[in-house]
Amino acid sequence: EALARIVAASPIPVVSAVGHEIDVTISDFAADRRAPTPSAAAELISPDTPAVLDRIGSLSGRLRRSMQRRRGQAGERLLGLQRRLQQVSPQQRLRQQQQQLDGLDLRLARALKARLARSTED
Repeated sequence: EALARIVAASPIPVVSAVGHEIDVTISDFAADRRAPTPSAAAELISPDTPAVLDRIGSLSGRLRRSMQRRRGQAGERLLGLQRRLQQVSPQQRLRQQQQQLDGLDLRLARALKARLARSTED
């Protein structure tokens, strides 16, 4: 009876498998599961190895895909930040201002040529 109380109070699930199929003990009633033989108890608590390996393979694939997706997202974010940084960089601003000056210089040169052409016609 003392063993049955210990089995019933156990926080860890207990499989009872004392003796052979025809044997019944009080611990069988207190246990979480009963197996007809010790070998059957071992099978009950042993994981199904192929199923476990399949599950590990499946989870491994999911983890790999998730990591690849996250790496891709991080790479895209990094490229976006690099582009933004280039747009606000002093060198880029100087290039833009130089292009504007070149454009204004070209317009001024054309305007001066046009004015000279009109003044020589008059």
